[in-house]
Amino acid sequence: MTEEDRRLVSENCHIFYHSAASVRFDDSLKYAIIMNVRGTRETAALALECKKLEAFVHISTTYCNIDREIIEEKIYPARADWRDAIRLAEETDDMNLQALTHHYIAPHPNTYTFAKSLAEHTVEDMMLGKAPTIIFRPSVVINSIREPVVGWNDNFNGPVGLLAAGGKGLLRTVYGLQESVQDYISCDIIASLLILATKETLATKHLNEVVVYNGSKYKYLPTTTGEIVQMGADLIWDTPYEQILWYPWFKMTRCWYDYYIKVLVYHMLPAVFLDLALRVAGMKPM
Repeated sequence: MTEEDRRLVSENCHIFYHSAASVRFDDSLKYAIIMNVRGTRETAALALECKKLEAFVHISTTYCNIDREIIEEKIYPARADWRDAIRLAEETDDMNLQALTHHYIAPHPNTYTFAKSLAEHTVEDMMLGKAPTIIFRPSVVINSIREPVVGWNDNFNGPVGLLAAGGKGLLRTVYGLQESVQDYISCDIIASLLILATKETLATKHLNEVVVYNGSKYKYLPTTTGEIVQMGADLIWDTPYEQILWYPWFKMTRCWYDYYIKVLVYHMLPAVFLDLALRVAGMKPM
């Protein structure tokens, strides 16, 4: 960020929304901390430079406390100190950090939820008492339901990549439970909730606490994996892709043996034959 851009923000920003983050579950510990913890620290520092700051809004994730069965709208005790985590990421090489990762992030299943958890404490420590502050925790954000247009999306996160691969005929089998309930929520709904949360916080002018909101539809509109897959299949038949590599759609299975056999037959062997055909044709294999 240039000094001119920084000055522009500090002199004109009233409400600061911080949504930038790496959302990959397979990020290295170093990268996740640098992006999601140190990045939050730097963003909060920039917000504190804003002369007209009325509120700071940090977009977190419902899953930063994934080890808890019930997630209340409050900040839970940290598993590590965010300052130590930043120092560790800055001063330790990737190889040594990889060896420490599993133990350091436990009980978190990946570096993403761990780093986002620390980011909440970064926000609390830096912003508490200095400006009205909100931590907003959306669940899995997917395509829009109304705005800017129906179905708008700019990535393949969540179920989108799964359904797209199935519609193309690339994905033939998935290991999972059709009965499991998924907590997906549309991006335009989240945007509206963020505005409402900000309005409420500005009206009450909270300074002595960080206000936490969970953005989820789990209790009100539960949707199973099987229902999502079926809705995707119906859409593919109504509006199929122009270029389909195989008969579209996939089957879910909860049996490991069945899954691995189908991966071998439907994924691995066709991929090998396709690569051989490309090599014979003098083309680069996939």
